[in-house]
Amino acid sequence: MSDAPNTAGQAAKYLIDAELDVERTRKTSLEARGLAVITGSGTLVTLLLAVAALAMGKDKQAVSGWPEWILALSVLLFVLAACFGIAVNAPSRYFRIDPASLSGLITREEWGEPGQDAERELTAARLAELSDARIRNEKKARRVLAAISCQVVGVLFAASVVFVLVLR
Repeated sequence: MSDAPNTAGQAAKYLIDAELDVERTRKTSLEARGLAVITGSGTLVTLLLAVAALAMGKDKQAVSGWPEWILALSVLLFVLAACFGIAVNAPSRYFRIDPASLSGLITREEWGEPGQDAERELTAARLAELSDARIRNEKKARRVLAAISCQVVGVLFAASVVFVLVLR
């Protein structure tokens, strides 16, 4: 017997299962990116502040004026980026098929019946799971994008202050 679907329902089941696998993989990838943003933000803040301290040296006064404000804004952006990264990894309840709801499908009476109704119900449940996963992953993707955007602007701001300090 071939694995190829021979009915519209089987084709839908096949597609839904494949898309659900994609969303599960996407969730893992987005969460990994969120963790990378957290780590990267901490490293960049440390590195840029160290460069600023070295650039000022012992003889120079502390940062003041607009470079001070831009540096503070840069640190704030890195903190925001880390917060978005944390939000991406915050536990959330994805819709999952409740195993207890499947117990009716494994009774002796059901086991001998043709499986079209059960297959249709299970496919509908996987479709609901897919819809929920896609919505939650879109939220995670927007948070990752916001985190990376904050990091980029933070790097530009911090680098501009370090550049000004080096030229002093």
